[in-house]
Amino acid sequence: MTPETVTVEERLARIEERLESVVTRLEAVTSRLDALAEQEHGRQASAQDLANGLRPVARELYAAVAEELADMQDVLNQEEVITLLRRLAWNVHNLNRLLEALESLADLADALAPVWRDMYHRVEHLAEEADRRGYVPFLVELGYVADRIITGFTPEDVRQLGDHVVLILNTVKQLTQPQMMHLLNNLTHSLQVAEQEAEAMPTDLRSLVRLMRDPQVRRGLAVVLATLRGMAPEAEQTEQDGGKGR
Repeated sequence: MTPETVTVEERLARIEERLESVVTRLEAVTSRLDALAEQEHGRQASAQDLANGLRPVARELYAAVAEELADMQDVLNQEEVITLLRRLAWNVHNLNRLLEALESLADLADALAPVWRDMYHRVEHLAEEADRRGYVPFLVELGYVADRIITGFTPEDVRQLGDHVVLILNTVKQLTQPQMMHLLNNLTHSLQVAEQEAEAMPTDLRSLVRLMRDPQVRRGLAVVLATLRGMAPEAEQTEQDGGKGR
């Protein structure tokens, strides 16, 4: 098998086998060192045996490393190694700055870790409270309302709404005045009472004429007529006012 066809896995396996052999011999040397520590006599002979035992191990290790480096010449050459060393030398300052930035980021992360944990617990508590109080279903229903509004109105409708938004807000402002709210409340109450007593209320002409004698009925009728008059177009109101002036 030629060096060109040897894969990286095979090279690693071969190195692993040789390293296992080296480890076995080192274990044997270690056992000799233990025996040497226990025996006070014969130190020189044991040291010579240790040196003799280490020599073949070192030679085998050197041969294995040299052979593997020779196989990697096609992948890594001397010029590339020298170029890499040069670039590392020229960029030592940049590498130091990068390492300092990484250290600063690590310190910042350590400093912000309690803050992030506290924020996470707060957000989790707020989410649980919102879900418990029903905010989440409410927001879902608001999304449904927004979808109905978007699908039910055209861009032209929205533009017209924007043109009349001031008038709409002024109308809402007038409707929310205390007197208007009191009037609407009385009107609603009267309608409810009228609906409940609709069958018992008299409908003959005499009873209706009798009701017209009631001051409150006449006052209410006057308010209704004035309201109906205000609902007429402005041009008609101007003509009527002009006719009354003549």
